[in-house]
Amino acid sequence: MAVLTSSQQTFVDITDQRKLSAYLTSNLPKTQVENPNVLPHTCEPSWAKTALKLTPVIFLDQTPVSLGASGLTITWKRKDGAGSESALTAGESVSGGILTVSQDKLVSASSGMITYICYISYLDTETQNTVNITADLTFTLVKNAENARLADVTADVYAFKYNTSGSLVGATQATLNAQVQGVEILGWQYKKSDGTWADYPTTSDNADITSATLIVKPTHAVFFNDVATIKLLTDDDAVFDVITITRMRDGAAGNGIKTITEYYLASAQSSGVTTSTAGWTTTPQTTTTTNKYLWNYRKIAYTNGSSTDTTPAIISTHGATGAAGNGISSITQYYLATSAASGVTTATEGWSTTPAATTTTNKYLWNYTKFTYTNGTSTNTTPAIIGTHGATGATGSGGLSVILGNEAQSIACTNGGLVQAAVDVEIPFVGYVGITQTACTCAVGTLPSGVTTKSNTAATASAAGKLVLTFAANATLGSASTMNGSIPLTFTISGKTVTKTFSWSKSNKGNTGAAGVNAVVFSVYAPNGSVFQNQEGTLLLDTAAYDGSTVISSGATYQWAKYTSGTWQNISGATGKSLTINGSDVVNVQSYRCTMTYKSKTYQDVITIEDKSDTYVSEMLAIGGFSFKNNLGGKAVYVIVRTNNKEVDPLLGPISTTAPGSPKTGDYYYKVDHSAKTVTLMKYSGSAWAEAAEKQSLTYSWYMQDKDGNAVDDFERTGKVIYLHADDVDSLCTLQCDVTK
Repeated sequence: MAVLTSSQQTFVDITDQRKLSAYLTSNLPKTQVENPNVLPHTCEPSWAKTALKLTPVIFLDQTPVSLGASGLTITWKRKDGAGSESALTAGESVSGGILTVSQDKLVSASSGMITYICYISYLDTETQNTVNITADLTFTLVKNAENARLADVTADVYAFKYNTSGSLVGATQATLNAQVQGVEILGWQYKKSDGTWADYPTTSDNADITSATLIVKPTHAVFFNDVATIKLLTDDDAVFDVITITRMRDGAAGNGIKTITEYYLASAQSSGVTTSTAGWTTTPQTTTTTNKYLWNYRKIAYTNGSSTDTTPAIISTHGATGAAGNGISSITQYYLATSAASGVTTATEGWSTTPAATTTTNKYLWNYTKFTYTNGTSTNTTPAIIGTHGATGATGSGGLSVILGNEAQSIACTNGGLVQAAVDVEIPFVGYVGITQTACTCAVGTLPSGVTTKSNTAATASAAGKLVLTFAANATLGSASTMNGSIPLTFTISGKTVTKTFSWSKSNKGNTGAAGVNAVVFSVYAPNGSVFQNQEGTLLLDTAAYDGSTVISSGATYQWAKYTSGTWQNISGATGKSLTINGSDVVNVQSYRCTMTYKSKTYQDVITIEDKSDTYVSEMLAIGGFSFKNNLGGKAVYVIVRTNNKEVDPLLGPISTTAPGSPKTGDYYYKVDHSAKTVTLMKYSGSAWAEAAEKQSLTYSWYMQDKDGNAVDDFERTGKVIYLHADDVDSLCTLQCDVTK
């Protein structure tokens, strides 16, 4: 049966021999559970939030000794695992004999186990003898299994909206939040106009760009063509996430220059060449004595989707063969967006090899060409205006834009380039006309092998749409050597289309190193989750093992164990690669360990399963207290159980050595018999008391540990109320009661 709750209590036998005894009490459990799947790692319970307090309880014979008593000296030490004792460290302090630990020390302990040792010295004023004893408590760290390495960025705002007057309306900043698993955040970057990445500028909004939160404002110098592309970096190059924030402007779109493409043709013709003449290329061609004329024209594409071509012109002529000929070694185009309609020269500041975006202020796009010759000389053409920023149109229906909530994702793969486990990738999307959210649909382009569309929900004027793609387990995504790719997404909004791209990349396990023994990797995981609800159902625990890059499918043996009462206990018959566990086996949290034996070596991994049940708590009480004197007498010990602050399975009647007076039919009481050393539930029939046939609704199983912490094998009691005699206690014992249904 599953244990609902357990309680412990220490009983002491006090003699007249002036014996000093002590035990330690703790305000927190002796086990901490660490979750490595959040940053920073969390512990439950956290000693940093609720300080651990260890309090010595000291007796001189039957008399309690206060911690401030004269002649009493208390000293604390610590021990990491099986290491040597050492002094307390920072975060561990003693006041009034009580040890307080205000940091999660188990996380930094190399063994995952810390023992706190209390040295007690007392000068007995009656005998003038000094008595020395020690007491200790050991605390253990249990780590949850580590999830796959993932990084995900979300934002509360994906677009800054401007009205027709150019004023910002709505949100004034976007807060980006990063969630990572198995990796640490290195920082944030933005994509520059030339396509390279740079660290996000530190501002008063972001004094630290290495935290999990980033503030983006429309005034930050990270927007190019009204789009900011922002990347989260982690300590694993293959694990990152990219998100875009857009500045959206209401009104008809002006017609500005989008791209400029240069075309070149080496021809024998000195005239009559047009843009339709065959042979044009986007890279300069080499002239010859036959094709001696190098022609050039530009294709200018505008933001409204139209384009225009300049008239082809000769920009170079092949020289006659002679000594030390001087040919063209390179041609470089320079661009400048400026408010000046005239007077611009090659010496004017601001020229760039990348076409600059025009604005309503810098509305003229100038251009000149620099020719570098093989003899080391160069010459420049005269700067000329090649484009003009369109005037702001009248208020219209607004430009079309689609905001993706997820533009890129890393997929965990084996070192052979196969998808490690099936994963669903969610891509939220919202469509806008101007700054007005508008319904839109998504059409998915060609998918790589092993990827399917699980669901595709259209966006509405009030709710985001969502595309869900499934990356199948063992999929190659094109081929085992393909490390990244993209999926085109076409969105239809107000009868028009907008194309976006979703990018994916593989996060492969490391390849087997050359010239050495293969590394053996072994892990335990829960493919269907690791949480029960109210101890119902079953969960599968499975193992994954690799010998180098090869899956271990034979030659290995397995043994599963369960962490119970402070020790690992092998589960009988659990010798398979996987293990199915019942919810009834898990009380709050339960750790399982699998030991794999392979090639004469053993490998272990631990996973912790959690139950989200209505919790039960119990408290052990004793009539007459928790101490005996001179090994005499006995007492009734019982347990009360509560859940949700309400007692369950209460006592059926009073506990007494004599029957209650004036009983009614059906009354109960627990009869304490000191001679027989028993407690018996009695029921009144209407005329006499007799042993009751009824039982409590819960089951109570009692166990005992002696003063050294060893189990007392011949102590086995059951029932809500039991009898404990001084003969059962050798100076000190710990009584435990497990409550089950």
